[in-house]
Amino acid sequence: MSQVWIGYSETLRAQELLETYFDPVLFSKPHYGAIFAPAAGPNDPETAPPGELIYGFEAAPLEPGDYEVYDPEDHSMSAFDFQYVLDLFPFDNRPNQLHRAPFKTIKTVFYVKSGTRPKKRSDKNIVITDVMSVKFDWE
Repeated sequence: MSQVWIGYSETLRAQELLETYFDPVLFSKPHYGAIFAPAAGPNDPETAPPGELIYGFEAAPLEPGDYEVYDPEDHSMSAFDFQYVLDLFPFDNRPNQLHRAPFKTIKTVFYVKSGTRPKKRSDKNIVITDVMSVKFDWE
């Protein structure tokens, strides 16, 4: 079993959310999808600040595969709603509070694997609705 945080943003699209909260180096616009990045500078993994989930919410360090971000623009469905998002999650556990999210105005929904509890549940851009233990489909 793994602990995940589930949340949403009404202000940030997937690219902005990934860049700000998850991995500023990997998802920064100049280097997103690039094979090579500069060895030093503001996007250097050794000197770059951590994403806001680690810095502001005190998530455990993130590894590839520890999170997913869902953006309605990436899904050609007119009904990006609670049930649709549940079907996207790679686990069967049902979040208790996500159904209360304002799906008509949501720009992204996410989950992130973290062995810690969030220091806070929201800021100006995101809301963490649930912290729960899940069994991923591949476990």
